[in-house]
Amino acid sequence: MNPEYEKKLEAEIDAAFKGLPELQAPSTLARRVLAKTTQRVSVPWYRQSWEMWPAGLRFAALALMLGSFCALCVATWQLTRAAGWTVAAQEVGQTFSGVISILNAANALVSGMALAIKHLHPAILGGCLALFILVWSTCVGLGTAFVKLALARR
Repeated sequence: MNPEYEKKLEAEIDAAFKGLPELQAPSTLARRVLAKTTQRVSVPWYRQSWEMWPAGLRFAALALMLGSFCALCVATWQLTRAAGWTVAAQEVGQTFSGVISILNAANALVSGMALAIKHLHPAILGGCLALFILVWSTCVGLGTAFVKLALARR
């Protein structure tokens, strides 16, 4: 890490780059770019981005989308107040009652494990963590070795 050497090297590289001639674009590039830009202009309005639509159609489309969204919100709100909603909610609850029971049992197990870990001595936790890291790194190392051995050309 010699600063004088680095400055000298930087100056040499800069001089070498400045000595290079300017790059010339291919002769067909300008024609292709102009053809693409005129092609984009000739696309019908409904194929262009929304900002390029006529103002009246943009406002009409916006009003239609807002009206549809409001109608969906009102219909959802009214559906939750309907008499059939309670029957449907009970039916869904009965369908997923097994899954809910399993999730409640898993939550109880996780809470119990967290409580047990909280009451363990920190030295035991550190030892378990060190053992886990050792076993994990062994598995990764052996797996890597076996993959290299399996893919090696003989």
